[in-house]
Formats: sequence, C-alpha cells, structure tokens
Amino acid sequence: MFNTIQKKLIAGFSLILLILISSTAYNQKIYNDDKMHIMEIKEKAIVSFIYATEIKNNVIQVGQFFTDVSATKNTAHLKEAEEQYNLYKSNSKELSSINPEYKKQLDEINIELDNLYFYGKEMTDMYITNGHENGNIMMDEFDKMADNINSKVSDIQKKIESSLNDDLMTLQMHLEMNQKISIYLAAINVVLSIIIDVLLSRVITKPILNFLNIFKDLENGEGDLTRRIYVKTKDEMLKLAMSFNNFMESLEKMVLNIKINSDIISKGSILLNEGGIQAAQSINLIKNNTNRTAEDTQKINIAINQITDSIFMIAQSSQTFASDAQNINIEIDSINNLTQEGEQKALSAKLEMEKTKEISLNTIDITEKLGSQADEIGKIIDTIKSITVQTHLLALNASIEAARAGQSGKAFGVVADEIRNLAESNNKSAENIENIILNIQDMIKQTTEATSEVGENIEKGSVMVENVHTQLQNIINKVSNINDKVQNIVATAEEQSASTEELSATMEAIKESNMTITASMQEAAASISEQNVTISNLSVIASDLNTSSEQLKGLICKFKLQEE
Repeated sequence: MFNTIQKKLIAGFSLILLILISSTAYNQKIYNDDKMHIMEIKEKAIVSFIYATEIKNNVIQVGQFFTDVSATKNTAHLKEAEEQYNLYKSNSKELSSINPEYKKQLDEINIELDNLYFYGKEMTDMYITNGHENGNIMMDEFDKMADNINSKVSDIQKKIESSLNDDLMTLQMHLEMNQKISIYLAAINVVLSIIIDVLLSRVITKPILNFLNIFKDLENGEGDLTRRIYVKTKDEMLKLAMSFNNFMESLEKMVLNIKINSDIISKGSILLNEGGIQAAQSINLIKNNTNRTAEDTQKINIAINQITDSIFMIAQSSQTFASDAQNINIEIDSINNLTQEGEQKALSAKLEMEKTKEISLNTIDITEKLGSQADEIGKIIDTIKSITVQTHLLALNASIEAARAGQSGKAFGVVADEIRNLAESNNKSAENIENIILNIQDMIKQTTEATSEVGENIEKGSVMVENVHTQLQNIINKVSNINDKVQNIVATAEEQSASTEELSATMEAIKESNMTITASMQEAAASISEQNVTISNLSVIASDLNTSSEQLKGLICKFKLQEE
C-alpha cells in the first residue's frame, strides 16, 4: 500500500493531521459543553437569583406601601401596593417555573403574602377609621407577618445563591479537568508525532546511512564489494537498493575479471621475460658460433693465400699440397658442423620468438578486454550519478512535504537535508571512483601500447632471426661447394693431371667464395647484434609489463571480492 516514500510521508503527515484535528475537535466539544453549562447557569441560577431578589423587594414594597398609607392615610399608596403584589405573583410564578423545587415554598409564601396583603388592607382601614391606637395594634401583627415572609424569601434567595456557587464550583472543576485533558491530549499528540517522525526517519535514513558507509569505503579505495544493502520496505529505497546491489555485483565481477586478467598478464610477462632471456642466450650462442666461423674463414683465407702462393710449386710438392688440401677439407667439415649447429640455434631462436609473439598477441587481447571492462565500469559510474540525481530529487520531494507539514514536519526537513547531503557525498564518491577507473584505463592503455611495441619488436626479431637462418643456410651451401671443390683439388693433386692455370682459377673461385662467406658472416654478426638489442628491449618491456601488472593487482587487492 505504502510502496513509495512520498506515500509514507503523506500517511505520516495525515496521521499527525488527523490527531491534531481529533484533538481540536475534542477541545471544541469541551468548549461548547462549557459554554452550554455557563448558559444554563446564566439562564437558571442567575435569573432565579434575580427573581428571588425581585420577590423580596416586592414583599418589602408591599409592606412599605401599607405602612405609608397607615402613617399618611393617603390611599393612593394602596394602588402601588397592589402593583407590587401583582408583580410578586408574576415573579413568583416565573421563579417557580425556572426552579420547580421551590414551588412548594413559593406556594406557602404566596398564601402568607395573600394573608399579609388582605391584613394590610384591614390595617389601613383601621388606621383611617379608628385611629392610630387600634392601627398600631394591627401594625405589630403586620410586621411579624412581613418579617416571616421576608425570612422565607431570604432562605430561598440564599439557597439559590448557594446553588449558583455550587454550579460555579462545578464549572471551575470541569474547566480544570478539561484543561488537564487538553494538556494530556497535546502531550500525546507531541509524543505520537515524535514517534511517527522517528519511525519514518529510521525507514528513510537507515538504508541511506548504509549507502553512505559503502560509498565512503569505495571512495578510500578499500571497499568491500561483497557488501549488499537489504531493505524491508517496498518503496524507492527498495528500488535504489536493488539497483545498487546490481551495480555492486557487476562491479565485483568486473574487478574479479580484471584481477584474473592481471594475473594472466603477470604470468605472460614472466614467460615473455623468460623467453627473452632464453632467446638472448640462444643469440649469444649463435654470435659465438658466428665469431668462431669468422675466425675459421680467416684461417681459410690464409690457407687459400698459401695455396695460391704454392700453385707454382704444385708439381714439386704435390704430396704436401694434398696434405694441405686434406687439412682444408677437415677445417671445412668443422665449419660445416659449426654452421649447421648455428642453423639449429637460429631455428630454435625463431621458434622461441614465435612463442613470444603468440604470448604478446594474447596479452594484447587481454588488455583490450580489460579496456572494455573499464569502459563498462565507466557506464556503471554514470548509473551511480543517475542514482545520485534521483536521491537529490527524493530529498527535494521530502523537503517540499516537510514544508507543507509546517512545525510537525521539521524532523522530515532534517531528514531531507541529510538525504541532500548524502546525494552530494554520493556524487563526490562517484567522481573519486571515476578517477580511479580513469587511472586504471590509463594503465591498461600504457600496457596495451607497451605490449603492441613488444609485438612489433618480436616481429622484427623474428624477421632478423629468419634472415640469420637464411644466411646460415647460404653459408652451409657455400661451405658444401667449397668442400666439393676441395675434394676436386685433392683428386686433382692425387692424379697430378690438372694444369697450373686451372688450379689458379679454382683457387680464385675458392677465394671469392670464401670472401662471400666472410661477407655473409659479417651480415649475420650485424643481424645478431641488432637481434640482441631487440631481445634486451623485449626483456625491459616485459619487466615494465610485469610492474604494471603488479600495480594493477595492488589496486584490485584493495577491494574485497566474493572469492576471498
């Protein structure tokens, strides 16, 4: 039912408003009851007291007028006495209708007043006809009757006054009780409002504080990526928590993939470094063999020069020449063996370079995948920023609702401010995470560029090794040709059938072939030196790649993952 924070806020404010309305309605009812009670007192007690006072005055006036007639013998006062008598009857009737409990006493007073009235008339006649002496006798009785009536009227007046005081005391007690009830209701209203505020605040702020703690950890680069936020409500906080949990799960998978790929890069860089070391050793071995071959070709040149100098002495020293030719043949076989060994080393170096090239290509592919993962993390950062905007809008809605609630919504205003501060903190945390991701992307880019450079250097090294292999094959072919020709020379020397010119031409050809071998060996030595430099650069790049991989692993290790 209350599946949104806005609905919860509206429900909370509505409940507080309902309590206020109920309290106000109850206070209004109490006020109306007190007002009715006061009106009853006014209409009954006060009016009764006024009528009792009027009755007393009427009785006094009746007696006074009869006394005036007796003293002055002015019969005009009899009419005034009659008017007061009639007013008494009317007032007595009204008082009896207002206070039926005094009807019996009023009826007795009416009878006594009738007796007083008629006795007063007789007394005035007595004064007028028989003089004061006889009239004074009746005056004593008249005064007694008048005092008795006044005493009874005074009793009624005192009872009415006492009843009025009792009603006022009851009213005062009722007002005090209503005042206490109003205070209790106000206190209950305040307590309920505070409870509702606290409950709504906890519902809203508790998951927000969880968000804030996780984002602070991520901001410091030491976040627990296995942490999740669980919300029991079914409002925007649930949607926000689900989105955040999905984000954390995706971020954890990406960081885990980065960690795995960084391990692969680290292992690949180690293998690449080891392959570079082996290739350097093979190149150094080839270089040594090449140097030995160059030395042997120098020896061959010396031998050829000696043969050339001895051509003219062949006929005289054919046996010596045959022996020298045989030695040359042995040296050529040694050169041939060394060259074949160099060819095998070059072939091994070529295979190592191809393996290194394959590792480099795999490394490039892994780093490209890392770049894609980093881009995905960037998209998730955009999602965090979107969540931050939604949180900010949520804080704005809460502030609006708190402003509508007035004094009772101050606590929600504080909650709204906290939500707004959280939104700003989340935005800063998202920017810090984005900076970390950008640093990782820069490192991945540097790794990709370094790996690409390694691939290019490996490609160049492979071409150079291929050239060395081709040169060594040419050397083997040339040495084989030399061997064949030396065999021919030996055969010619043994047969002693070749002429000096032919031998000279043959020796020139051998010399040219040896010079070609020397040039090829020099080219091979230069290629080997270049290859050695390339292998050294490859080792340095592999070391840099390993360092970058270790730094990347160090960054990843700051995050706690599920596998840990």
